[in-house]
Amino acid sequence: MVTGATGVIGAQLVDSLLKQENAEVRILARDSTKIPEAWTTKVETVIGDIGNADYMSSIVKGMDTVYHLAAIPEISEKFSEDEYFKINTNFTVDFAKKCNEANVRKFVFFSSVEAMGGIAAAVKQKKTLSEGDYLGTTTLYGESKLRAEQQLLDLYKDRDFPVSIVRPAVVYGPNMRGHFGPLKLIRALDEGHFLFVGSGKNLVSWTYVQNVVDAAMLVGNSSKSNGQAYILSDDEPYQIKEIVTLVCKYLEKDVPKRHLPNSLATTLAVPIEFAYSRMGKDPPLSRQKIRYLSGTYVFDNSKIRRELGFSSRVSLEAGLKDTVGWYKNARGNL
Repeated sequence: MVTGATGVIGAQLVDSLLKQENAEVRILARDSTKIPEAWTTKVETVIGDIGNADYMSSIVKGMDTVYHLAAIPEISEKFSEDEYFKINTNFTVDFAKKCNEANVRKFVFFSSVEAMGGIAAAVKQKKTLSEGDYLGTTTLYGESKLRAEQQLLDLYKDRDFPVSIVRPAVVYGPNMRGHFGPLKLIRALDEGHFLFVGSGKNLVSWTYVQNVVDAAMLVGNSSKSNGQAYILSDDEPYQIKEIVTLVCKYLEKDVPKRHLPNSLATTLAVPIEFAYSRMGKDPPLSRQKIRYLSGTYVFDNSKIRRELGFSSRVSLEAGLKDTVGWYKNARGNL
């Protein structure tokens, strides 16, 4: 079973699960109009709200493995603090308990590197982060995911419930939504609004959606992963300049030559953030975007490589080619 099945990762996960021999896949979705037509004869669909736990016992009955992706996203001004913790923490734990009662063999929880402190912490610490690094969450999203992780691991210890946690780094791929940083970068390059902050040589952990799915399925199929958390990223980090160059190649655009010094960018960001917040718009330059563009944030995936034999099989070039191709076809509707 997959919750959040119509999201970027969820949809790719469902497609990959369906390719397995004799696979039976059930999904939980809020909106039937978002379900791909190709799934209609292959997937058992339950339409419902993830905030309603009353019927969860019945919909997980008979399930072998549950992949839980449904959540309030990383950046959303539509939701309150209470709603973040209600959905991302409390519902997740209640749902896991229902799965435990239904004798589900494996519960794979999609958390995030934000539960460890995320990009902000990695940039500040200036070091590669691994699963044991908890440096303080900086967002409601990160804190809500961290609390869910902690309570799920308690379930594992107290009830021997086979839960595993995966923490994707920066994910890119087709069908990205507006809150995805990679989509914002592609759009800025396409519209000619991009400029480098700093040299562009800073290293970042980006990962293509299929690589995330491959890793999650390894976790879901292994008892070695019970009670464990894994960072999901590509095997090597990339320079922002390398990413930008490849995106421009597939957009058929020139690579931007403008570089803004970090100190100047930070000085300009404060009034720009203020002005755009008054208008209720996303600022073209902000302190968060400066961290994203100029900071080094590297997350180490050696644990899942070592323990489960993972290797990121889709290269940066192949992944960006696919993603930019999707963007070019979809940009009129984004």
